[in-house]
Amino acid sequence: MKIAILCTLGPASMDGGVIRALADRGVDLFRINLSHTPLERVEPAIRFVQRHAATPICLDTEGPQVRCGPLRPDAVLREGGEVELTAEPVEGTPERIQLWPRTIFEALAPGAVLSVDFDGVLLRVTGVEAGRARAEVVAGGRVRSNKAVSVDPAPALPALSEKDLAAIEIGARSGIRAYALSFASSAEDVARLRSLAPRGSFVIAKIESRA
Repeated sequence: MKIAILCTLGPASMDGGVIRALADRGVDLFRINLSHTPLERVEPAIRFVQRHAATPICLDTEGPQVRCGPLRPDAVLREGGEVELTAEPVEGTPERIQLWPRTIFEALAPGAVLSVDFDGVLLRVTGVEAGRARAEVVAGGRVRSNKAVSVDPAPALPALSEKDLAAIEIGARSGIRAYALSFASSAEDVARLRSLAPRGSFVIAKIESRA
């Protein structure tokens, strides 16, 4: 059985010398994580890697995942407090936090429970309006920027976000032939990505739950 080495590139490793060294050591794929790469940085990141190594690149979609936006370093939510959740791009505070994608607000309802950063903070929705919601802090703690948010009951979100679709187009015209589907939940989701990627692309289906 062949074992492939997939190496994620981030702020510490997006360096020409590091990329060349990793390529020399036999890395099979360089992964660019779209959950942590702004859309305007996707094409420059691809070109930078291609300039320093011939190793193929894999674009890893953000998928149907809810995340919080940027937050101040001192954003600590206190149990029993109240917080506004918004689709608007804001620097988060203990009183107001951005959630994306904005379509999540169409799925929220009073009583829904939000777990931020794998149970670091728990919130219970008390009210919902267009593009925003109010929530009670059930369990407090520090909230950091761009952390995963799980919602119970789970919302029905598209397998590919608008950002994913735009990034796949960038990848196609940049010669990318490897794509990873985050939170893959059906064969239809995989087929959708395969239909959007260039012919002959390699698709990795990431199954990230027991369901």
